[in-house]
Amino acid sequence: MTTKDSKNIDFFWRKYKQDTCKENFDKLIEIYTPLVNKIANIYYKKVFISGISLDDCIQYGFVGLIESIKNYNIDKGSNFDIYASLRIKGSILNSAHTFSEFSNYYHWKKKLESQHNNAMSQSIVKLDLETIINITIDLGITYFLSNDFECFIVSSENSINNTSKIDAPLAVSIYRAIESLDEILKHIIIHHYLLDESFQEIADTLSYSKARVSQLHNIAICEIRSKFLSPNKYTLV
Repeated sequence: MTTKDSKNIDFFWRKYKQDTCKENFDKLIEIYTPLVNKIANIYYKKVFISGISLDDCIQYGFVGLIESIKNYNIDKGSNFDIYASLRIKGSILNSAHTFSEFSNYYHWKKKLESQHNNAMSQSIVKLDLETIINITIDLGITYFLSNDFECFIVSSENSINNTSKIDAPLAVSIYRAIESLDEILKHIIIHHYLLDESFQEIADTLSYSKARVSQLHNIAICEIRSKFLSPNKYTLV
């Protein structure tokens, strides 16, 4: 997205905040329709549910987008694309649950989760104490990204208090560390953990090799760890 596009989108958000009329609301729906179509296509291909069509996934996705627009607080400064992506994804998967027990999806998800863990374990050259500590922290960060991070983003936007299992300062620190990454590393983290894209799918999008994406994923996790452990690490404000 170009700077000009970002400014245009910000203009329409400000306009919607001032007047939540149907015209302004429909404009935001139009802007984010490509995001719905993209996510619907991803999960239609991955979930393999008998009885559900691509059009069904798109319609479920729009339900998530509508909820996102209505609940999003632009003044918080958080990334709407990330927030909406999680809502759209959740709406598709929750609605599709009526069609299937998700056996294929869970099998695929388990393979995906093992992929980033294997990527890091293969990078171990020597098992000195510092390496073991760093790998342990990195695995902890990836576990958090895989299991709790979506809940944190959604609940922080909606002011939901049911976040007892989530360490909020940890979540904020990791979230801000991700936001500070350069665009390629941020793209890999967001698309792998929040949009459930495999390294190969990300590689195809970026025109990189799968091995290069795996390497950049490791670099991103290391940068998140270093920012998180630095003396000036991010804190709640």
